[in-house]
Amino acid sequence: MLKFSNIDLVKLEESIHNKDLSLAHEIKKNIIIETIDIGQSQDSPHQQSINDMVIYKSKNKENIIVAGSGKYSLSIWSYSPKEKRTIMIDAIGDILNDVEILKVKVDDQGKYLFALDEFKRLLIFNIIDFCLLPSNSSYESRDIIVLTEPKMKKLKRYLEIIHIPNYQVLHKIEINRKSWLIKNENHTHQAMKKQNMDIDPSFTRENVLNDLYFIEENSDDK
Repeated sequence: MLKFSNIDLVKLEESIHNKDLSLAHEIKKNIIIETIDIGQSQDSPHQQSINDMVIYKSKNKENIIVAGSGKYSLSIWSYSPKEKRTIMIDAIGDILNDVEILKVKVDDQGKYLFALDEFKRLLIFNIIDFCLLPSNSSYESRDIIVLTEPKMKKLKRYLEIIHIPNYQVLHKIEINRKSWLIKNENHTHQAMKKQNMDIDPSFTRENVLNDLYFIEENSDDK
């Protein structure tokens, strides 16, 4: 993995707008390029496959979560000022029985990590200590919207509203197989920044759902 840092985006935009090659060269010289071994060698954590990655902030530090298979199913990376490079700070493998993770997503508040494994199971972690949340967890409840596909009926697809952490399906409808859920990430993040941490949870949930769009192809084929 190549990580680019120390990029002055304001000056970069200025150099492009003004076609200033000297400024562009100055910006280029300051860019730091770091090579991180997450799957290239046999000793790396995901030597078998790298499927997805996501960035989240914790204590004003950017962390990278990598999903895949190999030595670990999930790994967490962060820049170390002491070593002056990005290092692996945590990894998960044994508790998941080394199952392959296909997709990962961090919620807007940075509290939970949602992971989809090779058996199409949805796993939810407390992102602070990366504990897998049980279905009877006392953590705050919320609703999530997902598109699901039955294992034995590939021509069918469903839109489901699931209550977590008990994984209760509140609503389920059959939809066109060519359907998508699209989220307006920019609008959600801007709205969250304007609110303080004592906000009513019901408002946050409503805000997130309002930024979610469902698109279904107009076809008779399911």
